[in-house]
Amino acid sequence: MSGQPAAVAGALRKRLERDAVWIPVDGPSMGRTIRPPAKVRVVAADTPRWGEIWAFTTDESTIVVHRCRGTINGLHSFHGDGQLWRDRPVGPERLIGRVVEDVQQGKVTKHEWRSRWLGTASARARRIPRRARNYLQKRR
Repeated sequence: MSGQPAAVAGALRKRLERDAVWIPVDGPSMGRTIRPPAKVRVVAADTPRWGEIWAFTTDESTIVVHRCRGTINGLHSFHGDGQLWRDRPVGPERLIGRVVEDVQQGKVTKHEWRSRWLGTASARARRIPRRARNYLQKRR
């Protein structure tokens, strides 16, 4: 998709007013939570809450599916479960909607309250060895 990030997100949000949208997911940024090839079902929602998985647009108008890490001064912080660093903060105009389920190799996974807490905890636990290894390599 090309165009302004806010325009792309706005068009998809408008579509979500009628019905949920399935978006294909490609890339390892969500770690073990959502593995490609997969598709996610996105629904309309007001504001991201900590731990929820959301779809949003980047500066390049690319659609990204990552977990919310919080909101500060109206900007939302997102982070892929399989990444070390958070994404650049996103304004509300670039939000598309909340991911409620995914389909990977024919298996459906719901993303409800349990997914928020377990996904966040497991993602943090997986990053600890990487952070420790990186820290030790820098000290050499």
